[in-house]
Amino acid sequence: PEGIGNGNDLVGRYFAEHMAFKIGSVLFESEVPTGRGYEPTAELMDEYEILNFNLLVGTKGLEFTREAARSVICSGEFSERLAEKVLGRPLDCDFGG
Repeated sequence: PEGIGNGNDLVGRYFAEHMAFKIGSVLFESEVPTGRGYEPTAELMDEYEILNFNLLVGTKGLEFTREAARSVICSGEFSERLAEKVLGRPLDCDFGG
């Protein structure tokens, strides 16, 4: 339909809003190929009655050993307080903190 700015039927063909959501965090032990998109197959979209989407995997450059140690330290109140005394500052227990 012709609307504001769509006199030539171009809106939606060359311009569309692309929503982006962070859906989770994963810590990988080895390199993760980035910049590659993952899309559902036509069969999967038919089976689950879903629309097409693209999943991009991005990294924050986190080191597995360091994040595993942070997870262990942050899992207990005593170890978290001990780390704070050793570091001289509160430990950031958020993912990638």
